[in-house]
Amino acid sequence: QLALAISDQQMQRNAVLTLVSLVMFSLSALLFLLIRIERNQTLQTQYMANRYVMYMPTPKSDP
Repeated sequence: QLALAISDQQMQRNAVLTLVSLVMFSLSALLFLLIRIERNQTLQTQYMANRYVMYMPTPKSDP
């Protein structure tokens, strides 16, 4: 019965370790995706702002 309890404890520890590693992996993947999406959005907004500045005549540049 002692060996059974020890093996059960080891199984529980393995399950907890796999669960923790899975949670960490999903969190890191989520963080990575969020950072990529944010970077893409900032790039898009910068691109749009540059286009706006290039194509829209401002009162300063008018002769």
